[in-house]
Amino acid sequence: MRSPAGSPTPARAAASPRATSPPRRRASPRLPRPGPARRQAVWAWKNGPMHSSDESLAADLDVVAEQLGRRPRGVIGVAYRTPDGQPAVITTAPRLPDGTPFPTLYYLTDPRLTAEASRLEVARVMAWMTDRLGADEGLAADYRAAHEHYLAKRDEIEDLGTDFSAGGMPERVKCLHVLIAYALAEGPERVRLGTEAVALAAEHGGLRGTAVSEDWPTTEELGISLSDFDFSNAEANR
Repeated sequence: MRSPAGSPTPARAAASPRATSPPRRRASPRLPRPGPARRQAVWAWKNGPMHSSDESLAADLDVVAEQLGRRPRGVIGVAYRTPDGQPAVITTAPRLPDGTPFPTLYYLTDPRLTAEASRLEVARVMAWMTDRLGADEGLAADYRAAHEHYLAKRDEIEDLGTDFSAGGMPERVKCLHVLIAYALAEGPERVRLGTEAVALAAEHGGLRGTAVSEDWPTTEELGISLSDFDFSNAEANR
């Protein structure tokens, strides 16, 4: 995930991906209609931080500090908590306490998820997604809407006076850490490419039921497959 200078970022896989052609293009199927359990989960995602007091937030920040290897700055709340109880996405203020602009509203912290995001990046998932944005008008429209929503949510806290959101939105995919954090914080209906990234991470890392909800759409439901990607370089960095 990209951060302003001076803000450490989660470790990324160091190996360069093998030069391969992006997987074949597919039309993006519609998400399945959410069942009662998924609708309840989406309600939770959309109704703010999952902490109830300053004391519980302080405890979460201790966990986040251990996850990141540093004390987080400008944290407003926990935007997503894993099924096994860990804070995994934090909401950060658009300006850090020292006044530095920080456009990344949702920041991914759980090491299991950050590691899988890096592996997906090494496997050229970002290039595949960016290629699809140029070929699928519906997907491009969804991505632009997600960009506009991200800006609106951030501006509710503080307007940075910029139309820069995060992660390459609305034209490219430049950081899967951002998209995974955004999708987990807002739910699977908000940003299609983030929903896909979470599903791929959950399947590749075996994280469903621990770091990712059992109710999250599967790769099969989304019409995508891990077999479309070369993880050989990513696996070398486990």
